[in-house]
Amino acid sequence: ELSVKLRNVSQQHLELYVKLFLGEERFQFTSYNKKNGRTLVSKQCILKNDPRNGTANESESTLDVELTIQVAPKNFKDEFKAVA
Repeated sequence: ELSVKLRNVSQQHLELYVKLFLGEERFQFTSYNKKNGRTLVSKQCILKNDPRNGTANESESTLDVELTIQVAPKNFKDEFKAVA
């Protein structure tokens, strides 16, 4: 299970996450951290919780969303690469 906080998400992206959640659709998630070189890749994952529950700081155009992503261990990769 991955907990991901997204900042300044557009309303269209939130609607996409809600559609993925309601349809129980599978997707691929990749995260790259420039500071430490950590890359998280998950395949065939689903959203565990409704993305609308974690929304905060709503404004006219952007909002913050917290996603809980569920993935099987065989579909998850966590690697660190050297950062120059």
